[in-house]
Amino acid sequence: MFKESIFPNNQKKFTWSYLPMPILSKNGALEGEFIKSSSKTYKMKKFILIQNILGCYTKKGPIKWINYENCFIEINKDKMLGEGIAISKGDTLILYGEIEIWFNYMKRWCIQQGFTNTYKILEKIGKGNQAEVFSCRYQLGDEKFAVKQYCKHKLTNRQDKIALLKEISILRQVQHENIIHLYEVFENEDSIYVVMELLEGGDLKDYLKQPTTFLNEKQLASFIYRLFKAILSFHKIGIIHRDLKPKNIILRKSNLSQFCVVDFGLADYYNKDGKYLFQRCGTPGFVAPEILRDEFYDFKVDVFSVGVIMYIIITGEEPFGGDYNETITKNYLGQVNVDNIKISEQGQLFLKSLFEAKELRPTVKEAMNHQWFKQEKIVTEKYRIRIKEPQSKQAQLFLPSARDTISHSQLLKPTRAVSSTKHSNYRLSPIPSKKPTPNPSPCTKRKSLK
Repeated sequence: MFKESIFPNNQKKFTWSYLPMPILSKNGALEGEFIKSSSKTYKMKKFILIQNILGCYTKKGPIKWINYENCFIEINKDKMLGEGIAISKGDTLILYGEIEIWFNYMKRWCIQQGFTNTYKILEKIGKGNQAEVFSCRYQLGDEKFAVKQYCKHKLTNRQDKIALLKEISILRQVQHENIIHLYEVFENEDSIYVVMELLEGGDLKDYLKQPTTFLNEKQLASFIYRLFKAILSFHKIGIIHRDLKPKNIILRKSNLSQFCVVDFGLADYYNKDGKYLFQRCGTPGFVAPEILRDEFYDFKVDVFSVGVIMYIIITGEEPFGGDYNETITKNYLGQVNVDNIKISEQGQLFLKSLFEAKELRPTVKEAMNHQWFKQEKIVTEKYRIRIKEPQSKQAQLFLPSARDTISHSQLLKPTRAVSSTKHSNYRLSPIPSKKPTPNPSPCTKRKSLK
């Protein structure tokens, strides 16, 4: 065992609770009998496993349970009892029996050691400020995966540690065919390894640039509906993404029907008080105006971002395109004219609704029930949607001088690099009341980690 883990739960002992288990449903639960080994005692017990909750049936009736998330997990071998699942949190609990299915289920929620014993690194496919991304495969197999390697010595900021732990926690919970899949997490003295699905089809932005990309309205409606279904799957469990954009929609293959929502680095659990680890965050030109205005916001910010994505697919241009100040100003105002967009009348009404003020904007469920999706004959030939290269230049990131300051816009100030592509995620800071001083450093393009 190494000296220090960034996963705090590993420093506490198991405490069994007799309160009702904190679960919404027993769907997908596993049940089985195991020999329980703890403190040198051995007893046959019946257990139930539901996500990160391990329950144990008792003679008196109620199920006692523990939250085993972020425990260290490994396979323990005993000469008499055979193989067992050992989970450690201060002390160690071992379950002996038929463990293969249970271990493969539990490892998603736990921390393992020995990454290099399990996987072989193939090549680097991305790099960020705190993580490098590699393709890898099993040491004894051909299936490929992606792994993010975080250097622990770079996670010096407390907020960055909390953000990483939260992202891992969220990825463990979101399970949908159109959301990237997290398989397992490893830790050693120097690094954190997050093993995920390898997506090789490129992102939506690059897909739309291809000269052979044509979508008709029926195909567009199908894509938007399935995107909303993916979003609804994490909205149901209280998670807001806050950074939906074409760069964060990756294709498994070079086919729009197989897409994944990725990058939950700025996602958070909805807070009815409106307080978050990063209050003002997202990518300029894609965030909902209420985020820029420092107003209370909820799940509907993701609906607005889907509107931006749909607009880009139809027109090939960003609705808030321009230089930095133009992008921020237009995004802050949030006004988008869709009257001249070549799409059916119901399609126009639907897109317009996604750009409404937050009070009038539909929820994901309401958007999915729009008449546009229910039309028997969505226009497929009269208006053929053709993607073209956006004409506007990429916005530049800079601190404006006093004469460049726009009174009602917001100043986006990056606090960490999160991607190596053109758009980056920003944690947003308001323009100070006094005039800002000119930035002596040269302007830099927005960057993004992928």
